Amino acid sequence: MLQIGDPGGLTVGEARVHFATWAVTSSLMLIGAPLNNIDSASLGILKTPGIVAVSQDRGGSRQGGRVSAPNLQGPECWAKHMSDGSAAVVLINRGAEGVSNVTCTW
Repeated sequence: MLQIGDPGGLTVGEARVHFATWAVTSSLMLIGAPLNNIDSASLGILKTPGIVAVSQDRGGSRQGGRVSAPNLQGPECWAKHMSDGSAAVVLINRGAEGVSNVTCTW
């Protein structure tokens, strides 16, 4: 269940990562927050058309997943093959410092 919009839950950045990884893994988009009290930032994340389209693309080769994570403190790469032959890619920086270059191979 998505944790986006729960009071006292995820930061906006964490919510964006949460939603993008759920989309690339084709997980069910069950919203766990009360919609009558959801804040505008969370609602905006949940209504992002491109991310919803990745989640709903069923013609790709299969469910996406994590394809690269050299260490748990650094960048991660998640990917999903799409029905039009393209790929949806999510890059996550788990570290406290910025990352200037990320290489993702799968």
